[in-house]
Amino acid sequence: MRHTIPAAMIACMGLSSFAPAQTTPIVQTGPPAAAASKEQSEEQERAKLLGVLVYTNVTVKFEDTPVREAIDSLKRNLGIQIIGRYSDDAIGFGIDPETPVSIETTDTALEVLEQILIQCEVYEDCTWQLRHGYVEVSTKERLSVPSAREVRLYHIRDFMIEPPRFATDSDETTPKLGKYGAATLGTPATATICGRNPVTGSPTVTRRKMPEDLATEIVEGIVEIVEPGKWDWGQEMPQEPAHPIANPTNSSAGAPARTPRSAQSMDVWASIRLWRDQLIVKAPDFMHRQINGYPKPIRPQTQIEPAAQSSTQPPPSQTPAATPPTPSSQPPHKP
Repeated sequence: MRHTIPAAMIACMGLSSFAPAQTTPIVQTGPPAAAASKEQSEEQERAKLLGVLVYTNVTVKFEDTPVREAIDSLKRNLGIQIIGRYSDDAIGFGIDPETPVSIETTDTALEVLEQILIQCEVYEDCTWQLRHGYVEVSTKERLSVPSAREVRLYHIRDFMIEPPRFATDSDETTPKLGKYGAATLGTPATATICGRNPVTGSPTVTRRKMPEDLATEIVEGIVEIVEPGKWDWGQEMPQEPAHPIANPTNSSAGAPARTPRSAQSMDVWASIRLWRDQLIVKAPDFMHRQINGYPKPIRPQTQIEPAAQSSTQPPPSQTPAATPPTPSSQPPHKP
């Protein structure tokens, strides 16, 4: 049964292509609608988190403060989840939690967070990304572990058609329009522009690029600009052997040497494939935002106050009510 389902789906698709006169509407229910609703909720959740980072101003003063304490302080002030991935956790690599941070500024929370991460870039690049309900910060390698990669589709049909280009009198790169003008032949995607050379009078033809060629150029541009060297896009990639580091505890007991997770370099962080007019990209969030950006941030409804702020005044509910003055039995003093 597992092998007959794809064949049935292909047969249905083939039959539907031979029935153009059928007018019965097809209503999609169930999983597609649920998936669209889930995607919208995730986009709104990202927009809310991004709004807190963009629209909230904070005042910080750190002087040789460990980065773990600095991020925890920013987390308390903003009232959102900011999770740092450090080198002392179970995986064994990330930001060194004892890295000193010195900042004294008043700026947006996002700018403060990026200044903190810049000071943590001792050996590796650091960044942040939005996950499901929280902000995650660490090194780029730590944020790109397989469990943090998300699959997203990007429609590129509008970029797979090369617009026609007609020559001018001063343009020598395209054929000039001769006595009979120019004619466009073929389909819009594979059309040819025919003209006549004004000098020799011979006809000239310029063929537009195929959609597949334009899609390949898009893929090449992404892998060369967004974190170059960290993509699997169907090309042959050299395999570098790992360099094991012996664990003294295991070696003394006679067990084979173990390779710590921090010594196993992840050469590939993301993968990209072209399927028809879509790009299938599996990558961490900080790489996705370099391709398609983030949704428009949603401004917080209430101003976020620092959690550490304290006041010596009692709350309004505990303030004793003022008692009216009691009338005196003696007559007022006359001057």
